[in-house]
Amino acid sequence: MLVKNKPILVYDGDCSLCKVWANRWQSLVENDVEFESYQKMGGHYPEIRKKEFESEVKIIFPSGKIVGGAEAIFALLSLHGSRFLLWKWLYKYSPLFGPISEFVYKLVARNRKVASRITRLFLKDKY
Repeated sequence: MLVKNKPILVYDGDCSLCKVWANRWQSLVENDVEFESYQKMGGHYPEIRKKEFESEVKIIFPSGKIVGGAEAIFALLSLHGSRFLLWKWLYKYSPLFGPISEFVYKLVARNRKVASRITRLFLKDKY
């Protein structure tokens, strides 16, 4: 396992939707988190199967803790500032918010082409 001194968000570099959102998130958290595609980083984390990298983003913390999916996004955003801490708190403590977030995340992940089109509509000037 490759250990860094700051979290690393690992995403699917072959997915245009994933790349767009990784770029947007990177602009939010600036230098607090490293961003890399699993195609470049996957070999450093043999404990994470390729299929897992293909199906969801992962955030890998310096402690070795790894989270994926919606939880990874909320963890990432909470590193940006206090306005995002509520989302992470809701994910962790709300009996409905976490499961609904993961359901929506998986729905989007399974339908990346449609989600990419929708993203393109809303972010047309930044896509």
